[in-house]
Amino acid sequence: MTEALSDPQPTPRCQAILAAASRRAVDLGHDYVGTEHLLLALLADTDAVATQVLGRFAPAAEIADELQAVMASESYNTPGKPRAEPGLTP
Repeated sequence: MTEALSDPQPTPRCQAILAAASRRAVDLGHDYVGTEHLLLALLADTDAVATQVLGRFAPAAEIADELQAVMASESYNTPGKPRAEPGLTP
């Protein structure tokens, strides 16, 4: 008979990244934590496996800069803000 697996618990590194993502959101004036904040926090952890993999495609700082450029754009979809329609100007 197999035992049911319990819910996995976040590692200390994961907990630190989640906390850093929350701080990033607050620093940016956002009242939510989204995947963009998680990615920014993850990219700041140079020892994280995911950051090392992403670094094979582009330097982490370059990816973070591109992400922040998207977040600063008009098409950035934030909660409570309607998504921009392609080809339509407000």
